Amino acid sequence: DMTNAIAGVAIATALMPPLCTAGFGLAVGNFHYFGGAIFLFIINSTFIALATYVIVKSLRFPLSKNEGSTSQKTYIKMALLLGTLVLMYSIYTFYKLVQEKDFTQRAETFFKYVKDEGYSVIDKDASDINYQDRTINVTLFGKNLSEQELDVWQRKLNELGLQNTTLHVEQNQEDSKMIQDINELKHSYSEQIKLINAKDEAIADKTETIHQLQELLKKTTFPLEQISNEAKVNYSELQALSFAKKIKYDYKKLDTLTIISTQWKSGKKANEQFDLFQKWLKTRLETNKIQIIRE
Repeated sequence: DMTNAIAGVAIATALMPPLCTAGFGLAVGNFHYFGGAIFLFIINSTFIALATYVIVKSLRFPLSKNEGSTSQKTYIKMALLLGTLVLMYSIYTFYKLVQEKDFTQRAETFFKYVKDEGYSVIDKDASDINYQDRTINVTLFGKNLSEQELDVWQRKLNELGLQNTTLHVEQNQEDSKMIQDINELKHSYSEQIKLINAKDEAIADKTETIHQLQELLKKTTFPLEQISNEAKVNYSELQALSFAKKIKYDYKKLDTLTIISTQWKSGKKANEQFDLFQKWLKTRLETNKIQIIRE
């Protein structure tokens, strides 16, 4: 029972997965999957058989001899030959895998060097690094490389241990023109922003001026009818009264001056009332920004 369990575990973990993968590879027509899975199956089955033989020999199981069968030595030779072939091919495959991994890492280092130098690399993927053909594809956006720059890149490949590697640099002649157009658009956009800001400042200044004028008009509202009635009661010699607003702007601030025009009767009494009227009106309006004229 124990030996059956061991065999079942070996089959389930080491033999069935590669066989399933091989079957999938045949179903989809991918012989790369199929070949790799079959090779793994051969490795596992060969070394399971060799391990079984070693354990059986070490435990001194009795040998079964049949007349006319191939001798034990022949089986041993065949097993050793098969195991040696599988081991050698495995070592070769492992060596190729290490070489491919080393090539890929060095190529990635080269791509990092290109980006650190300020070049724009676009559409980079795994297909740009081809170990079988020993090629590296670099797609650039922006300024086109000169022959001197290409020579520098080739020397960098040699420094990284990528001798005999072909470097393909793809660059569009229109990229430089595109970048120039983009820069022109950026400059035009900046100029437009400056103009907009200047217009906004001018509008803000004009808005502030209008606000000042509105506030000034509110402060300079003159109660003509009420002042006329009060003046008529207090000053009998007053015949007529009118007013006007004079706005003064000295390029620093706006100011207003109230001008009052009056008509009086003739005589000494009118002169006395006019002097009193001036004092009264300034007190009544609570301002000195007033000019009283006698017509």
